[in-house]
Amino acid sequence: MLTLLANWFKTAVSTAYVLVIIACMLVVLGCSRQNAPQTNSATSHSQEIPLEVHMDPAEATEQYQRTGPR
Repeated sequence: MLTLLANWFKTAVSTAYVLVIIACMLVVLGCSRQNAPQTNSATSHSQEIPLEVHMDPAEATEQYQRTGPR
């Protein structure tokens, strides 16, 4: 009887661990999908990040001197 109870307890704990892991994975996947950028083909081109940054050469030199060479 005690062995049967111990086996049942081990099974219950293992099942609980699996359920907790699955729940955590679902939460992580849900959060990542919620925070993902919303794009559709109609408006995605208007929300693109510009590839070029226009900066005055003097300002660029000043910023380079402030940060130093890498």
